[in-house]
Amino acid sequence: MKKIAMIQDGIVQNIALWDGISSWNPPGYTLVDITNSNQFIDLYYLYDGTNFSAPIPTPISLSEQAQQYIAFGTQIFNQIQESVWATNEAAAAAGNPLSIQQLTSLLTESDTLQKALESGSLTTSIYIISQLVATFPQYTTIGTNATNQISSFIAANPLA
Repeated sequence: MKKIAMIQDGIVQNIALWDGISSWNPPGYTLVDITNSNQFIDLYYLYDGTNFSAPIPTPISLSEQAQQYIAFGTQIFNQIQESVWATNEAAAAAGNPLSIQQLTSLLTESDTLQKALESGSLTTSIYIISQLVATFPQYTTIGTNATNQISSFIAANPLA
């Protein structure tokens, strides 16, 4: 079997296996035998008629990045809110409900966190989470998980 790169307009559109015997010439494609190539070649790689090269990633706009940060922040806030609610319910069921003062403080901090996360201010959110955990140590696991997710997202999606 031969490994064939199917190229259209200088871009690898498909990689097919061909027996090398039967007649095969799909219209609109340039076929290049890559069976013995030592180079990694994949879909969307570029072909200049002689050499293959990895595609150049298309940068996304700052506006698109902001939308990604906002969507992620909203998702994280919803996760935090559900986890905090479950923790509070479990504490109340065990006879250890939050006091009115603690609830008021939690609501104030949560509102600040929500505004930061839903506006895409992820680095600020990490700081707010650390303050929340310092005030409410029972949320340390929730805060640590959220901070790790936010840090991973920021590392994988740095702002341009």
